[in-house]
Amino acid sequence: ARSRKYRYTFNSIGAGATIPKHLHFHVFQYDLPVEHMPVVGISEHNGLKIGRLDTPWPIVTWVIEGEKEYVRQAVWEKVNERQKQGKAFNLICLHNGQGGLKVYFIPRRNRAPKQTFTNGFGVFEAGGVIVSESTQGLRNAEEDEKGKKIAQALCDVGYPRNNSNTYPLPVPKQAHQEAVAKYGEGTIAKADATLTDRRYSLTPIIDSFEGDWQRVLETQSTKISQMVRGPPEFSIEVTTDLSKTEGNVASCDIPSKTVYIHPYYFAQT
Repeated sequence: ARSRKYRYTFNSIGAGATIPKHLHFHVFQYDLPVEHMPVVGISEHNGLKIGRLDTPWPIVTWVIEGEKEYVRQAVWEKVNERQKQGKAFNLICLHNGQGGLKVYFIPRRNRAPKQTFTNGFGVFEAGGVIVSESTQGLRNAEEDEKGKKIAQALCDVGYPRNNSNTYPLPVPKQAHQEAVAKYGEGTIAKADATLTDRRYSLTPIIDSFEGDWQRVLETQSTKISQMVRGPPEFSIEVTTDLSKTEGNVASCDIPSKTVYIHPYYFAQT
């Protein structure tokens, strides 16, 4: 992958690849519409920038850019996590013009949209390209002047951006660097939360909860559930991965029922 002219893409099983134990790559020389979308920066640390695509792009798409080794490590962590969960994804990889790499990571939730212009939905379609095998399909695409149908198709297969709710308190750069230095990068602790008799209790999965973290999370979760109806079960992950908290102290991924907490949260409670 030394040529700076090409894009290198990958379809996982369930995201355009259909043959088990078969690596589904594409290589091509032109750019994709997804590359022209605005990017909102989430974090920048140690030669690595992480962001996500902003409006008008309709689905969650992570942008990981920087020095090659840091990008490879960050992308592999996301790929490994999705594979362990048995969840699909698409990758678009290219050179960033500054000697580094730029990767678009598109998590998938469905194999195909409810209605589309094509039979399959792989990385080309997830990147905004309409591929049609019939004249009628092409006509339907041409009639979609405002892109509503392709936007709906993307939302059918990906995660609509409004599926992620954040606690709108950004993590200061210095606080994040201190947390990474103390706990490392990635997941620190993880637990399942269960509601019993109107109170939440945590069952640790990765038991690295520090001090009174577990008590604080149980107390705060219970308080919130008394104001708004909370789910009977959900997961909590304490992490220094700002892509999960979207740069804030906390974020809730609704489809997976997971709340991501940055260690900085505990300094504010």
